[in-house]
Amino acid sequence: MNEIVCSVDGCERTVKSKGLCTTHYHRMYRHGRTDKPKTKREALIETGFSYCPKCNKEKEISEFNKDKHTAFGVAIYCRKCTAEKSNLRYVNFKRNHRNTQLKSNYNITIDEYEKLLIQQNNGCAICGRDNNGKRMMCVDHCHSTGGVRGLLCNNCNLGLGNFMDDIKLLENAIKYLK
Repeated sequence: MNEIVCSVDGCERTVKSKGLCTTHYHRMYRHGRTDKPKTKREALIETGFSYCPKCNKEKEISEFNKDKHTAFGVAIYCRKCTAEKSNLRYVNFKRNHRNTQLKSNYNITIDEYEKLLIQQNNGCAICGRDNNGKRMMCVDHCHSTGGVRGLLCNNCNLGLGNFMDDIKLLENAIKYLK
């Protein structure tokens, strides 16, 4: 059986309507031509601009990061929108990340950590110094049982660690200081 081939040069598909295959017929119907039309983004990039769908603006390519994983080598979102997105993600996931760390390392939640901090008047369990929210306090725990003893500032935590949680060594240090 002799099938009719699409009238577009280089196309070997079977004709469906008006001398064109399905693909070329739909292109002609939608765009008025049989070649593949350029996307809005592709046309903009040729002129040195790109489009950010987040802020809904056309901007110069210099306002976009390079991205080898995209079709045209230019990031989808402009630098400003990318930074806003990253900051929002950081804020949203920071608490969840800390909660996961506390749960896996010490088997306590962020809420239990905050209750413990309030019980200690927002300060170190040993020296009482407040960290002014600059850093999270260190979770002091018994290395043999894994039980949480309290929250310490970095200096006190390092001190206990250097004395290997040995009461006899700490008593010797007290005698030495006296």
